[in-house]
Amino acid sequence: MRSIPALDAFQLHLTPMNSTPTSLCMERPPGWFRKAAAKGHPGAAAHLGAYLFNAEEYADAFAWFEKAAIEGEADAAYNLATCYERGLGCDADDAKAARWLETAADAGLSKAQYALGTRRRREGEYSRGYALIDLAARQGLPEAEYEMADANARGLGVPVDAAAATAGFASAARKGHGNAMWCLAWHMIRGSGCDVDVDGGEDLLLKAAVHGAKQAEKDFKKLESRKRKAAAAAAGAGGPRPRARRRRTAR
Repeated sequence: MRSIPALDAFQLHLTPMNSTPTSLCMERPPGWFRKAAAKGHPGAAAHLGAYLFNAEEYADAFAWFEKAAIEGEADAAYNLATCYERGLGCDADDAKAARWLETAADAGLSKAQYALGTRRRREGEYSRGYALIDLAARQGLPEAEYEMADANARGLGVPVDAAAATAGFASAARKGHGNAMWCLAWHMIRGSGCDVDVDGGEDLLLKAAVHGAKQAEKDFKKLESRKRKAAAAAAGAGGPRPRARRRRTAR
C-alpha cells in the first residue's frame, strides 16, 4: 500500500465527512500535525500550536504559532499576539502583540478586528476603534455586534440610530449574547427602534438573565413590582386594574 505523505495525511485528517478541523485538531494526537508542520504546512503548524496551547505547553505553542504567522496564517497571528500580550511562552511585549494583532485584523479575522478595535478605543482612537469593531460586526461576531449596537444606541463614535441599535442587539441576541438580550428587551419595552412589545421584552429579560446578564432579572422584578403597586393603587381608587402577568422565574 502506498504511504500517505505528511501533507496529504494532514489534509485527509481535516476533511472526513461530518467533522470539522477544529474538533479534529483537539481530538487527534499531535503527531499528525507535527509531521505536516515539519514539512512546512502553515495550517498544520497553526493547529499544532493550538493543541499545545490548550495543553499549556506555551513555549512550544509559541514557536509553532510564530512559524505559521510568518507564513500568513491569520489565526496563528492572533494567537501569537495573545502570547506576547500575556507573556505565554515568551517575554511579554505589548508592541509585538499589537503588531501581530494588526496583521491578523488586516487579514480579515473578525476576532482580531474586534480585539484591535477595542484596544484602539481604549487608547482614545474612537473612530478607528469603532471602524474596526464594525468590520467584525459585519462578519457576525456577536461581541462586535453588541458593541456596535451600543454605540448606535448612545452615539459613541457614530450618530445615534435606534433602529440600527435594535437590529444589532437582535442579531447578537439570537447568538446567545446575554447583554444584547437585555438591551434588546428594553428597546422592545420602550419601543426604541421597534414597535412596543412589553410582554415580549419582559420575557426576553428572563432569557437574558439565564444567559448571564446580571441586571436583567433585577429589572424584571422591578417591573413586576411596579405593576403590582399600580394594580393596588388602581383597585384602591376604584379604577380598572392593570392586566396581571403570571409570576415567572429565570430558569
